[in-house]
Amino acid sequence: MASPLARIPPIIHGAFKTVFYDATLTRAGAPTGPDYNPTPGTVLSFTCKALIEGYSDYFKAGGLVTGKDREVMILAGSLATTPAMGDSVTVQGVTFTLSDMIEVDPARALWTCKGAMV
Repeated sequence: MASPLARIPPIIHGAFKTVFYDATLTRAGAPTGPDYNPTPGTVLSFTCKALIEGYSDYFKAGGLVTGKDREVMILAGSLATTPAMGDSVTVQGVTFTLSDMIEVDPARALWTCKGAMV
C-alpha cells in the first residue's frame, strides 16, 4: 500500500509552480580517463522551480551561515533528480552552490538547501 503522503507532492507542485521562479540545477559529470589526467565529465542540466530566501538573524548570529548563504527551496515535482552537494542552482541570473545541508520534507514535495552565492 502506498503512503498517503505520496499524493501531496503533485498538489504542492500544482499550487506553487506559478509562485516559484524558473531555475536550472547544474551538476558536473563524473570525470573519465586516468587519475593523473582526467577529462572533465559532461555537465548535466535540469530545469526546476525554485525560490531563494535569506537566513534569519538567529542563524547569522550563531555563525551557522555566512553573508553569502541563502536558503534555496526547490519544488521536488519540478526536478528530475535529487539535489546533491556541489550542484549549482541558478535563479533569476544568480547562481548558488549547494552545500551539504540538503533536506526534503516528509512528503518529498520541497527540497530545502543551503546555497552559497557564487
